Amino acid sequence: MINNPKISNTCLRVFEVIKLLIQKPYSIEELITHLSEKENNRNIYTQETIIKYITTLRAMGLNVVKEKRKFVLKKYPVDLNLNEKELKILEKIENYIINEKQQSCCIEFKNLINTLEKCFDKETLELFNTNFSFLSAEKNVNNMNDIPLISKFEKICSDKQKLKIDYIDINTKVVNTFYLEPKCVKIINRQGFLQAYDSETNELKLFLLRNIRKVVQCPQRTRLMWCSNEVIYRLDAEFAKIYKLKTEEKLLSKESDGSIIVQNCEDDKETFLKRLLKYTTHCEIIRPEKYRKKMLALIEKTINIYKEDYHEVTNNI
Repeated sequence: MINNPKISNTCLRVFEVIKLLIQKPYSIEELITHLSEKENNRNIYTQETIIKYITTLRAMGLNVVKEKRKFVLKKYPVDLNLNEKELKILEKIENYIINEKQQSCCIEFKNLINTLEKCFDKETLELFNTNFSFLSAEKNVNNMNDIPLISKFEKICSDKQKLKIDYIDINTKVVNTFYLEPKCVKIINRQGFLQAYDSETNELKLFLLRNIRKVVQCPQRTRLMWCSNEVIYRLDAEFAKIYKLKTEEKLLSKESDGSIIVQNCEDDKETFLKRLLKYTTHCEIIRPEKYRKKMLALIEKTINIYKEDYHEVTNNI
């Protein structure tokens, strides 16, 4: 330790523990070993001493938790504020690295994101967890095994030919056939998806690559334009006050009653409708009509799940 009468050795040891935990998780035994070697004196460090240092860090406001017998610093003692545009740049970098199939770069980038996440301030962390959680090392799914499929379907998309695919529903194990016009391959939550236009439903859809069981290229060429994938919906004044626009959304207008009109252009409409369902009576789809009907069908399906319970309760009254 530095021999400075103005600075307590205990204070220096506490900061030394911070430096160590920033690098990686440590067990009590590992902290004792490292600190003892630094001072060449093992006798002054006991488990009780290390616990006191950890308690001091927590009293300072640092989020230190114990996982698998090791202390982990969940939030670094620095606040990093990134806006949505800056987080999108990280997303583009990650997609580029994955598409270039550089596994070592993927690992290093994942470690970088893990480090940055521990520096995010509250506002950035909320934005990150809402729209960019795929970047998180704790939440991601490693899609390196999907790379051959990604390359295959990127080639298929570049051929600009219509497709016939057999696609399995993992939940029901039912295989359905779709006639599609492929648009592109997307990487979402570290998984490869085919984005394609379904000619039967006139919708842009996402298909998880690993669930495609068979693909046949048809002689017909794809069109150069796809139908609009936008949905316009209204949020009431109460919900509008707390709502934050998602990545693929745009605020169209603020109404005189305090409600807002939002345009959504995200591709996965099934997930989008399930999200709107959570908003209950605070939300209404304005157009197109087909999505109003889809939402109604989703509501009726949800009601049917609880019908038996409802009748049982009313019969007992």
